[in-house]
Amino acid sequence: MKRIALIIFVLMLFPWAAVNAQNGIKANISDSIDVLHYDINLRLVNLSNKRISGYTDVRIVPLINGISSFRLWLQSLTIDSVRINGMAATYVAYDDTLMRIGLPVTMNITDTFTARVYYQGLPVVDGSDWGGFYFSSDSNFAYNLGVGFQSVPHNYGRVWFPCIDDFVDRATYDCYITTKNTKMAVCGGTLISGTDLGDGTKVWHWALHNSIPTYLASVAVGPYVPVNGTFNGQEGNIPTAIYVRASDTNNAKASFINLNNFLSVFETRFGPYGWERVGYVGVPFNNGAMEHVSNIAYPLACITGSLSYESLYAHELSHMWFGDLVTCATAEDMWINEGWARYCEAIGFEGIYGRPTYDATIRDLHKGVLQFAHVEDNGYRALYGIPPEYTYGTTVYDKGGDVAHTLRGYLGDTLFFPALKMYFAVHAYNHISSVEMRDYLTFITGVDLTSFFDAWVFSPGFPHFSIDSFQVSGTAPASVTVFVRQRLDHAPAYANHNILDITFMKAGQPEFTDTIHFSGAGGVKTFTVPFVPDAVILDKYDRISDALTSYSYTIKNTGLRDFLTTYCVLDVKSITDSAWVRIEHNFVPPDPMKTANPDILRLSNYRYWKVDGLFPPGFVAKGKFRYNNGLNTVNGYLDNVLMHTSQSRDSLLLLYREGPWDDWKIEPFTLYGAPAAGDLIVDTIHRGEYTLAIGTPVHFGIEQHRGQKDGGMKVYPNPSDSDFLIDWTAEDAMALQMFSADGKLSEALDLSGLQSPIRWKPGNIEAGTYVVKLYNKKQELIGQEKIIYLP
Repeated sequence: MKRIALIIFVLMLFPWAAVNAQNGIKANISDSIDVLHYDINLRLVNLSNKRISGYTDVRIVPLINGISSFRLWLQSLTIDSVRINGMAATYVAYDDTLMRIGLPVTMNITDTFTARVYYQGLPVVDGSDWGGFYFSSDSNFAYNLGVGFQSVPHNYGRVWFPCIDDFVDRATYDCYITTKNTKMAVCGGTLISGTDLGDGTKVWHWALHNSIPTYLASVAVGPYVPVNGTFNGQEGNIPTAIYVRASDTNNAKASFINLNNFLSVFETRFGPYGWERVGYVGVPFNNGAMEHVSNIAYPLACITGSLSYESLYAHELSHMWFGDLVTCATAEDMWINEGWARYCEAIGFEGIYGRPTYDATIRDLHKGVLQFAHVEDNGYRALYGIPPEYTYGTTVYDKGGDVAHTLRGYLGDTLFFPALKMYFAVHAYNHISSVEMRDYLTFITGVDLTSFFDAWVFSPGFPHFSIDSFQVSGTAPASVTVFVRQRLDHAPAYANHNILDITFMKAGQPEFTDTIHFSGAGGVKTFTVPFVPDAVILDKYDRISDALTSYSYTIKNTGLRDFLTTYCVLDVKSITDSAWVRIEHNFVPPDPMKTANPDILRLSNYRYWKVDGLFPPGFVAKGKFRYNNGLNTVNGYLDNVLMHTSQSRDSLLLLYREGPWDDWKIEPFTLYGAPAAGDLIVDTIHRGEYTLAIGTPVHFGIEQHRGQKDGGMKVYPNPSDSDFLIDWTAEDAMALQMFSADGKLSEALDLSGLQSPIRWKPGNIEAGTYVVKLYNKKQELIGQEKIIYLP
């Protein structure tokens, strides 16, 4: 399933979850019995009363000898009776969640029996409003969503039929749904018949012939008509059907125009489609979609006739492999379902629109993970073992997709995709855990993935890789020794058995790429390179999603270049030959100062930039570095610790160093923007590293470079032992404020009715260095100057 991006749920475990656990909700029922098949018979005729009624036949085989009772889940419905092979059950104990049913005779592993449960009532909707059984307010639709985000367990087959409601018990289905003649029931599998009963109702019979866990079973009732088609799959023709209102058919054809293309991409990458039908059903639910097998519940609001929601329906379609064909063993393994489906959005785009679209999708995904996953999920979390309140959180979905991309880069396409095809062929219609996935992929690829899974799946945070330095000897071919370094972004230990690309570049020469393998804090390797490189780039094509984002441009003309996801923009002023520029935004703290500088109080605790590339003679570009201490999940959560007060903006510094061997120095810059967000601009960008810092509110030699709207302010004499004359040219000047070296407001003066210049004698302040700031009527800073007061 997938939540639509604008909807954010805060999931909480309610107290009744613990009660359910005490009543056996977490008991592993599938250890003692196995359900082979469900026959679900329901009446959904009068949708206005929001009730269901009917019976389900559950065909069961014992897994142990001598059972005299068994259990099934059924959520908050009324049980009318239970019969076993036509005989009354000896007893039925029901706590509104779990049934314990007594058998008339003892059953053994050689027996098969059918339990028929008659029930009715008002089915529940999950407390998060995501999952359960829904009736539309206009009484036109009824439908289920098979997962409850808040419920524990999350599986939600139990809200509409008695079942073993976990990820591992799989069964086949026949559904017989009675509706009004004006409605149609759509379920998973193949439509066998629609029989008119002669009383204004019809019974719709659907059969699903391959086994699924209960949360993937489905029903939707509404005024549906099919938009039919055929997909020519690897194992033959497969019918496709999108069930919508008659008024939506043209939009459905347009929005799903690439459906067969996505299917072809996924079959090429993962192997044959494993189900008897490809299906979607439109439902009036606006918060996301649900991957019911061959009958994906899809928001009618997203069937617009445009391609705006292709990522949504591609995500759900990919679940027919990731999650439906092979299902996660537990909720703690949910990244196997949802993380891989998130990744498949990029795979689908790559196949249809090309590699640049794939790269852009992964780049945006990765930036969001590094910047916001720990905010939205209340901490840095491992993919495996995620707490139940975050089963469907950002870590599982987005970091899961990020790690799938990283595994592809780690193995390479020649191992990665064939391994996935074998994975699905061997594990089809079964479940798998994270450990089992690791072990199988290790077996089939011949690459030991223990260290990879330890670092990327079983641990929180991220590794961060960088080139510390390189040394060159010889000419062509040259011997180049590269030193690489690993740091940690909230990870508990260094990643081991890392495999990273190193790309060597020189103007006019084809690039040369080789790999380095290393473990721990760092590694070193000497490469034989066909030329003397001008630049050495680690993971140039971002195959490994470590703790940085990057963007590169080949630049041939002047103008603005936005280095996407890096919070950096270049304004190219002069260029005589082609330049290649790469900017990295690193989500780890910069190295500390080598030598203390009293004008630099603290460096960013969170990030720094690296500028690299091939800069030809005559290449001149301004660099714009973004600061942001906002609390929003669009561009915020970057400098909240560094800029911890509203006055922090006025103490911002931009630091530069050539590389790890160098020390940080204050770089002249111009400051534009508001207290929460803005830019620090340097006149000429250089190869090297940049970071933000907090310094004294007025730093020597920097103020003349600060370029808020020019108020033309001058202060003289300076230094002064008595009065200061303050002159300004701005017509909208409104106020002057004086701040001490530690950023405290010392004096303020309202300029209303005053004309420039004025004489200002400081009051009861001590000798020292201060900064005078000039503000306009909009409370914008339009000028400032350092002053020295020596009374």
